[in-house]
Amino acid sequence: VRYTSNPDYFEDFEDMTRANRIFLSDLNNNNDYVVAYGSFSDYNDGILLLDVPTVEEATNIAKEHPSVKAGQLYYDVKSLWIAKGIFCKP
Repeated sequence: VRYTSNPDYFEDFEDMTRANRIFLSDLNNNNDYVVAYGSFSDYNDGILLLDVPTVEEATNIAKEHPSVKAGQLYYDVKSLWIAKGIFCKP
């Protein structure tokens, strides 16, 4: 999942940044399908790498992000084909 900032969003970035960190931390700590996540800027742009069977499942997870719900972020979901074992999973 690639998260990108909405340039037309002018609400409270501090609240969205805090919500972003809480959402991603909870998602990472409470699920085994999060492989990696990271931010690219101060506006919550970033990635969320998921080990889920379908794009639809990844989309359902991505759209639950509070910054997406608030209109601060857009998301794009794509499949990533990687060699088996690259993330230490059998």
